[in-house]
Amino acid sequence: MIKRNKLSYIVLLILLFLTLSIFLSSCNNKIVDVSVECVQNVRPKDFSIDNMQVIFSYKDGRIENLKVTRDMISDEDYEKLSKPGRHTITVNYEKNKSIQTEINLLKASNNDTFFDTLVQSIQKAAPKDNINGEIEASVYYEITGQPRKEYSLKLKFTLDIDTKQGAENYLELVIEEDREIIFGVFYKDNPTGPRPYLYVKVDGPFTNLLSETQNKFLSVSTDSYFGTASVPENDELMTFEGFLDYVLSIVGYDQFVPLIGIGKDLLFSNAAISEDSSVNTIDLDLKKITDMLPALVENPGAEAIARDFIASIGGDFGLVEVISGLVTPAKIRFNSFYDADGALKTLDVTDKDGNKKIDNLLQLNIEGIANAGINIGKISVYVDDTAFSLPLDRGIENWDEGEVSFERWVLQQYKEMLGYGIKRDPREGIEAHYDINYTEIDNEYNKLDVYRPSSKQGEVLPVIINVHGGGWVHGDKESVASYCQSLALQGFAVVNINYHLMPSAYLPKPIQDIFDVFNFVMDEENADIYGFDTNNVFLTGDSAGGHYAMLSASVLLDPELSEVYGVESDIQFRAIGVNSTGFTFKEVLKIPLPFAHYYVNQFFSDDLPYTAYRDDPRYIEMANSLNLENNRIDLFPPMFVSSAHGDLFKVHSERLVDELEKYDIEYIYDFREQNDPANPERFFLGHDYNVNAPDWPISVEVNNALCAFFKNHIQETD
Repeated sequence: MIKRNKLSYIVLLILLFLTLSIFLSSCNNKIVDVSVECVQNVRPKDFSIDNMQVIFSYKDGRIENLKVTRDMISDEDYEKLSKPGRHTITVNYEKNKSIQTEINLLKASNNDTFFDTLVQSIQKAAPKDNINGEIEASVYYEITGQPRKEYSLKLKFTLDIDTKQGAENYLELVIEEDREIIFGVFYKDNPTGPRPYLYVKVDGPFTNLLSETQNKFLSVSTDSYFGTASVPENDELMTFEGFLDYVLSIVGYDQFVPLIGIGKDLLFSNAAISEDSSVNTIDLDLKKITDMLPALVENPGAEAIARDFIASIGGDFGLVEVISGLVTPAKIRFNSFYDADGALKTLDVTDKDGNKKIDNLLQLNIEGIANAGINIGKISVYVDDTAFSLPLDRGIENWDEGEVSFERWVLQQYKEMLGYGIKRDPREGIEAHYDINYTEIDNEYNKLDVYRPSSKQGEVLPVIINVHGGGWVHGDKESVASYCQSLALQGFAVVNINYHLMPSAYLPKPIQDIFDVFNFVMDEENADIYGFDTNNVFLTGDSAGGHYAMLSASVLLDPELSEVYGVESDIQFRAIGVNSTGFTFKEVLKIPLPFAHYYVNQFFSDDLPYTAYRDDPRYIEMANSLNLENNRIDLFPPMFVSSAHGDLFKVHSERLVDELEKYDIEYIYDFREQNDPANPERFFLGHDYNVNAPDWPISVEVNNALCAFFKNHIQETD
């Protein structure tokens, strides 16, 4: 009896265990959520129920998908899917079981509507919240017989120009080779503490452009640069074309606005918009770009560049093979979403099926030779109150501190990248005297050349002193020697000078150098040696050199400024000529960019806090004089001003001419359009074109006009 009871207990326990197991299993198999996934926000013609799935989520974490078929949707609902609008659709996935889902289908739009809406939505969003962006992409290539190479790019940014308190601007740009950083920039605002650091790493192939670096550099707060955006009225919002015209007119390329419009309509298509204007999409057809590539084969220069690049990575094929090996790319879609006020919420890039991760967006396959491609991990912009922070897993906080600030490091890189002019044999008909020390100090900055026409040996000639350009940090007399010699052939003794550049020296040193040149020319012994007519001296300069030339003239004409700069000279100028000149730091490129403040700071000291030049008594007067309209323009001699349609800084020439008009100063403004009759070759007339290419027919005409202007102001002496 006892044995039977024990057996009964065992059986009972087994039954209870099995029952519990079945119960628990049924619990785990319980569906906790049912949803529908499909490609949203497309036009009806692009929508397909083949892309619809019912998603079952189970308690144990499992996910199951059920493909939606035509018989799961009623005829009435199916008819809805042929029309734009936000539709509620019922999907019958089992007997007596169904789920409703909302599908937003867009109506056809046009390219202008998409781009206008996007540009205006950004203008509305910026004052509200931070604009955050992320891009993740990679490039790989594999050449037969070599290991596969892969480079990844990651960009993150926070643009904080909203009207809220605080500063949260952020930048992270990283390029990695096989997971090692070869180029990296990290920055985060530090509005309440000391100056923030900007972390920079330069390695690998990038050392061909910049100095090898892994440092943290003191910088200035980006919030001080950008400030806050104002909330625009609707009638103040720029359209896409208006924005393009504004930006390109700043740099003198507004003639390309129609061309960009043609390119936009060629490459973008299938624009669509929701009924409530909350969603806007457009497709970019990369195939239209690759279809244009065969035309490059006809350009020998393009073929040579391609072969050189391919050889540098170990390949032995050319542009023809590359073009023929390109796999036809698919279209990609830009999707933008807006709030009720029309401000941007998100913008992302996907394939036609809505996938943000796009493998082999562009792919090259040269069978048996090479394989390459571009992968997109993410391209996304969104507007909210979040901001990125510096990474904690990169070790950047342990990087050594740079010896200079980031701004000064940039100046050093700029100077090194541009290099120096090459001393060449003088032009035919030129008598040249090279590398004359104009001070008692023998260094590269305090040297000058003198050029005279060899046909005028022994004659006393009017003098032109030329100040070269180069953004105040670059350039030398060799870079403008050909231009200066072309002026000398017109019957002048041209003095072509070097002077101290940033960051090797602060103000007032460069202006003191120029005054040393003035006094060198006026010295009787030098005038006898080089045949200077010291009663007829003219001054020229291009770009930053034009700015320094006019600043020096301002100092010369104002005893108080002469005292501030610690200079004096009895030189007098009959006229001044400037080409593509700088004029003011109040506006740079018509926009009050940080570039202006950053540059002004660099004129004085690398250790100054942001805009200290406005407050420090050591610098206020000199900083004020850098904006030439603050000086005695009313005392200027006659002026010859040249610029052109493609001159990046033509606004400076326009501002100068306005000041000359105001004070009734005699001047000629020689402004050239691209289609000028003297330019039948249609050379691009950009910044300093007549200085950099003095032998172009149009340059010859402009430079001859300058010399003629000077000759009209020569005064005969006994």
